[in-house]
Amino acid sequence: MSNEDNVRQETKNKKEKLRLSFPETRFMKFMGGKDLLFALIMLILIGIAIFIFDQVSYIFKPFIIVFNTIVAPIIVSIILYYLFNPLVNLMERYNISRLWGVIILFLVIIGVIALAINLLIPVIGTQFKSFGNNFPHYVDKVNQFIDNLTRNSLISNFYGQIQEQLDALANKLPSMVSDYFNGFGSKVKNFAEAIVNVGVV
Repeated sequence: MSNEDNVRQETKNKKEKLRLSFPETRFMKFMGGKDLLFALIMLILIGIAIFIFDQVSYIFKPFIIVFNTIVAPIIVSIILYYLFNPLVNLMERYNISRLWGVIILFLVIIGVIALAINLLIPVIGTQFKSFGNNFPHYVDKVNQFIDNLTRNSLISNFYGQIQEQLDALANKLPSMVSDYFNGFGSKVKNFAEAIVNVGVV
């Protein structure tokens, strides 16, 4: 390379450095320098992006639906493939085809999930319902405790409001627990549909 080419290259490098680097002004120094100012600008831009996304979130609903119905099962299928591939390879050593190996694995998974649901969910549901039914009794005990505590205290004026809120919560809780377990069936159905989608993919 000749001297002229070296000079041109050095001149070009200097111009690029001047273009990329800019002197710090007093305001930039006051804000903490280039790095801190850059971080603040990035945070502001991220905040603006989140605000815009929140304002026009309805535009992205079709993409979210597509992701939940198509992309998410594919991602889960890929993860399950890498997790279960060693087991399928092990089954192949015992003259079990890959198709039957995958079917056996999914049947085992579905069986374990169904067994867990049948064993755990009724127990948990019974405990929650029992708690919801006994909750008014617990509220009465709390009211007695608060009554004894606030009888001669400065917060006795707020006792009526606290008691009303506790009574309202005691009346609402059984229905809330009942509504939750009534909607639990639909949640299990959605979960089963997701498992089926993963199996199909």
